[in-house]
Amino acid sequence: RRYWISKSQSAGDQEQTIRLIKESMEQSHNKPGLVLEYRRTLMRMYKQMGDMENYHAELKYIILHNSRASKEEYMEYKALFTGKEWEQEREKIFKSPFGEQHLYELLQEEGLYGRLMATIKKSGSLSILRCYEKALQKEYAEDIVQIYADNVERLAVRTGSRSSYKEIAQILSHMKEFRGGPKTVERIVESWRYKYRNRPAMMEEIKYL
Repeated sequence: RRYWISKSQSAGDQEQTIRLIKESMEQSHNKPGLVLEYRRTLMRMYKQMGDMENYHAELKYIILHNSRASKEEYMEYKALFTGKEWEQEREKIFKSPFGEQHLYELLQEEGLYGRLMATIKKSGSLSILRCYEKALQKEYAEDIVQIYADNVERLAVRTGSRSSYKEIAQILSHMKEFRGGPKTVERIVESWRYKYRNRPAMMEEIKYL
């Protein structure tokens, strides 16, 4: 079907091309990747034709209903709105499949750092925190330190190998780079020296913190 669509496009038969694309989308309904490819072709066609109403409609559908939408399409969609309009529209996107899959990235893109921090705190994920901590550390250093502290306390509960204690020590060392970190690390280490005094490997790893 791609061949006939391409041939119709080359012949300049826009009506026939649009009909073929729509038919292809219907026949490929169980192949989301292929449907997205067809929809993008349709969207570009409408834009080239100057049919902005249908172009906007196809772009909106991609953004709000497809997790495989691209960052470029997101920015293209954003450009269609005024500032006030976008503040409302982006909330719909945050709840869409694309928004849910790229939420942290989108919150950073939109400068919504408070919401980004709150969302990371809710996840409790260190891997996600590490991706965004540089952007957040100026305003939210204490929150960053607290997430790290909560994680190391959970990690420390389980008796581990020396490598796991090394990992904990590395996290503690990293915490000291943030405002309020050194005091928090000092408090944690002091409590562990008593609480986990029967773990010599751990005591060695946190000895110089």
